[in-house]
Amino acid sequence: MFLRRFSTNGSVWNAYSPIFKEDENLKDLRTSKFEYKSLYQPLKIDSFTSEIENSSEKVDYYSHCLREEMKHYGNSEFQDEDRLNNTSSLPELRMIKTKNQAFETYLIENPNVDPKSTVTKMKQYVKFAVMFMKFFKLGVMNVWKNYRLNRKEFYGSYYMVDPKNENAKLKVKNLNSVIDELHTVINCERNVRNASEQRRVLNKGGTQDLFPKIELSRSTLQRVLRTRADFIKLPLFAVLFLLLEELTIGLCYIFPEIVPSTCELPQLNHRFFYQQSKSQKELLELRQNAPKSELFKKTPYNISCKELFVLSSVLKTKSSLIPTVLYPESYLRQALLRKLKSLNVDNYLIVRDGGVWKMTNLEILRSCIDRGLVDFSKELNPNNDPQSEEQKSHYELIDFSTLRFRLHSFICEMNRSNNHASVGLLGMY
Repeated sequence: MFLRRFSTNGSVWNAYSPIFKEDENLKDLRTSKFEYKSLYQPLKIDSFTSEIENSSEKVDYYSHCLREEMKHYGNSEFQDEDRLNNTSSLPELRMIKTKNQAFETYLIENPNVDPKSTVTKMKQYVKFAVMFMKFFKLGVMNVWKNYRLNRKEFYGSYYMVDPKNENAKLKVKNLNSVIDELHTVINCERNVRNASEQRRVLNKGGTQDLFPKIELSRSTLQRVLRTRADFIKLPLFAVLFLLLEELTIGLCYIFPEIVPSTCELPQLNHRFFYQQSKSQKELLELRQNAPKSELFKKTPYNISCKELFVLSSVLKTKSSLIPTVLYPESYLRQALLRKLKSLNVDNYLIVRDGGVWKMTNLEILRSCIDRGLVDFSKELNPNNDPQSEEQKSHYELIDFSTLRFRLHSFICEMNRSNNHASVGLLGMY
């Protein structure tokens, strides 16, 4: 649905989306003139059209988006801002060390102590426990800070315009509506740019075709999406953390569902991702020997019920506390479609804001988990070599190069696919 947006002189422009960002200097919301900074800015495609028509080879859509975005932000206010990664919404795995590493660190910081004394051993264990407490504390604080930042910068700044009343503004409260609008804009832009005959018709009469450019960064969108899920778990977990302190580790093992993602200990991944690991094995059996052409045809509304149930568990579109059989089939299919839309938007923003190769290791890991591109039973639970003298931490054992290449391949395959509603590649590693 095409809605409207306000220009700086008060006139109305046609646009693909109703999402706007309010200018900080705007005080009187009832004024006749508005200073709006839209999430979508007009983008001329004349240069793109000439590039296509003058080239014998097809220009890759994502490569063009990346080049145009780098030109746009090359000398802008965003050049020093990381628009791709948002580490504050991820668990800081680099803080977690092995017991041997923690003990050696203590001895390096205190070279005069006797390493074999009982007092030294006790202090080493205390330092090891404090490391976990700092990890939990940082995770809780990050969720709270991100929540406040989202209310100020996202929900407090972006608005939707009522198409029936040009002077009315509706504050964005439903994040799903934002994802729907972004997904619609990206698909419209992709379809028109890939239809060369339609582009020639649009530009033959001298009319200027405008595409709305998405201003919202991937970093901001991921912060909002992750914090929305973590903030629900924050009150209970924070209270229990204050009461139990170092015993919180046992709580995480018994009730992994109440732990925010920023506080997920890598040593307990076999508990956090137990259901996903089990469902992924079933999914691979269902899709065994299936050709890629058949996988691309799978959508949220034509896959079997059994495949729907296991894929919903792999992508965590439902709660693990409630049995799958209690969920209506229609709800699971709609939830899977919403998840697919958010992943398609994320694929677009990843390429536009710098590409897979500029993502941090933690972002690569989380992006692969969200798409089911990791082996939950092995790659998230790497073991130290018992013959090795140097024990490595969980973060050091993860093969991020493989995950990075896997995410890059997934985005390329989804881009080449003509069916952008396909869920056949999700959950496959």
